[in-house]
Amino acid sequence: MIKNINGLSEKLDQLESRLQVLIEGRFRRLLPTKTFQDDLEKRLVAAMRSGVEVMPEGAMVAPDTYSILVHPDMAFRLNPLDKVLSELSRIIQEIGEQTGLIFTKPPEVIVTSKSDVDPEAVLVTAKISLESLGETVEIKTTSNEEPLNIPRNAFLIVNGTDTFPLNKTIINIGRQSDNDLVIDDRRVSRIHAQLRAVRGKYVISDLGSTDGTRVNHQRITQQTLHSRDIISLGGVPLVYAQDEESIGQTQEINSSPSSQDPSDSIFEGNGGFERT
Repeated sequence: MIKNINGLSEKLDQLESRLQVLIEGRFRRLLPTKTFQDDLEKRLVAAMRSGVEVMPEGAMVAPDTYSILVHPDMAFRLNPLDKVLSELSRIIQEIGEQTGLIFTKPPEVIVTSKSDVDPEAVLVTAKISLESLGETVEIKTTSNEEPLNIPRNAFLIVNGTDTFPLNKTIINIGRQSDNDLVIDDRRVSRIHAQLRAVRGKYVISDLGSTDGTRVNHQRITQQTLHSRDIISLGGVPLVYAQDEESIGQTQEINSSPSSQDPSDSIFEGNGGFERT
């Protein structure tokens, strides 16, 4: 969990504010709706936040390539704006370096498109250029370290009953229909949280949601997950598991008495979910 290292969370909040000014000033007439503008701001910051890698010696490496994925019609409108994309890249680098983040190369924001993306939706992915990472930060590894891969047999238990398999490097969760895991519950934000596979473990990041993300009853910005961790998205309960035994243990948690106020129970509510 890195939200308090060198004021990272606060600095990224500043980044979002500056991106908001830039987007509203220069993209306003090109973007279809205010919702689209807000999504772009939040997803750029969320991509940086969730993509930060903390090295064994404590150095924090930030993503340097940010891909804005939109419908081809929207890509046609955004691609000519090279100066604006360059300004986005400059602000990301400036705020990142002020926070103490390291970039393996100057950040770059690019526009990509897919025909199956909703015309009013925007997705952002970010990555670290691993080919140049070794020249920037010395990574200390041991023979028993887990490789950069997807955890085996990982899944989420939603509302104590339904299971959702986790088999992708990046999994977006929210109420909006273009998320990987769609949870149809008003307590869940349209773009609520993201899971990212990092060295054999899933890391969950809150994406600036309205009601927050909690792991084991503690509100978090970013947290590495372990089997049987209890997640709450604005009050909608999920349990992270990596083996079949966790299902039975989760059922025990669900049925056991709680010392908490019943209104604060993470198993309260019956929001459904969909796979996309």
